Amino acid sequence: MSRYLETVNITPLFNVNAAIQEQRTKSKHLQEQLERQQKNLNTLEQCVDGTPWNVLDIDESLRSGILLLQSQNPLHRESDGQSLGDRFRKHGVAFSSYPQGVIRISTPKSLASNHATNVMEQAFQCVA
Repeated sequence: MSRYLETVNITPLFNVNAAIQEQRTKSKHLQEQLERQQKNLNTLEQCVDGTPWNVLDIDESLRSGILLLQSQNPLHRESDGQSLGDRFRKHGVAFSSYPQGVIRISTPKSLASNHATNVMEQAFQCVA
């Protein structure tokens, strides 16, 4: 007979199992958030359709909840980013704005409401 018989404490296995389950839940939640943001991006792209705003293409693998747009309006391209951002804020939306008529939009993690979509659509038409 072996003289080193002892019981193994399996309590740490419960902690590991809980951590694994929590990670799976977080991953699923993050994936759902990303999917909602992608839907918001698609909605935003529809809002700018027919306006002088063009989506700046990025590699699909780098796509997140951020959309970059550039105005084709020469006045926007010549102005500083600050004045362009101010014009959008007057219409109830806030974007990060940069020189050469570029704006950066971070979409929310929840689906945009119809009201928010209408406000965005109107802002893009007014700041054309």
